[in-house]
Amino acid sequence: MTDEVINFTKKRNETIEQRRREFERMVFQNFLGVYTHMDEESGNTLPIELVDISEKGCLFQIAVNVNSMTGHEIYKNLKKRTSADLKIYFTKKSYIPIAVSIKYCKEYVDVEGINYLKFGCEFDKTPQTFEAMEYFIKFIYKFAEHASTDRGENRVHHLK
Repeated sequence: MTDEVINFTKKRNETIEQRRREFERMVFQNFLGVYTHMDEESGNTLPIELVDISEKGCLFQIAVNVNSMTGHEIYKNLKKRTSADLKIYFTKKSYIPIAVSIKYCKEYVDVEGINYLKFGCEFDKTPQTFEAMEYFIKFIYKFAEHASTDRGENRVHHLK
């Protein structure tokens, strides 16, 4: 027998955090559409991938082809940004505008060789529109805390 004491609170918090990240990935990849303007002059909108979200801010990434002329220009413009206006789409036509200040930008190459710029951002919480986003973030945290995992032990045979 070992003399190690198990900290159940720590283990529960780790499980909640893991569940939150799994739920975030599912929502970010299958449900939300997130876009930002490359620059105000061109008005071009870029799709971005939301990677992580918290009450303070978010992490997003943009795939960039640095070998193409267009990709290189986008790369240069994005790397010097200090803020961004994000559009978080919940349906094809309706979104919540969110302003963020960019705290850092890192280059990243994934296992498939795709170049990304990752942006760590802090939310501007002053616009009224942020209230809806705040509730969405709270929902993600509460879902992770209270969700149950379906292991197939209960089967529904008839729904009326």
